[in-house]
Amino acid sequence: MQHIVARDGASVTLWSRSRKQLTDYFPEVAASVRAHLPEQVVLDGELVVRTGPPGSQRLDWEALSLRIHPAASRVAQRAALTPAELDDYSERAAILEYDAGLTRAEADRQAMALVLAKRERPEVLL
Repeated sequence: MQHIVARDGASVTLWSRSRKQLTDYFPEVAASVRAHLPEQVVLDGELVVRTGPPGSQRLDWEALSLRIHPAASRVAQRAALTPAELDDYSERAAILEYDAGLTRAEADRQAMALVLAKRERPEVLL
């Protein structure tokens, strides 16, 4: 599910490209953003849910869709059973811009993307 995430201090907002508010449906993603991203940031990305045994997981659109529910108890239950993750497009875009030999500003974005990627997934080699 494509989305935008914005953090301004303790405030985190997730919304779809069609401007539907998603923050309440994905509390674990909001908590992860607070824990791992800079205090002021806006990211373009995708929310994903992985299911299956480790080593053979797959992205599960149905499990992700079931997360959108009006009952807070159901949202909490689904968050525990099928936690969502944030896949950040701007991280990849920054790396591509740097590899293309663009400006210092883009190089700074690439460096930040690498720091964020290593902080979130230290096993990933970029």
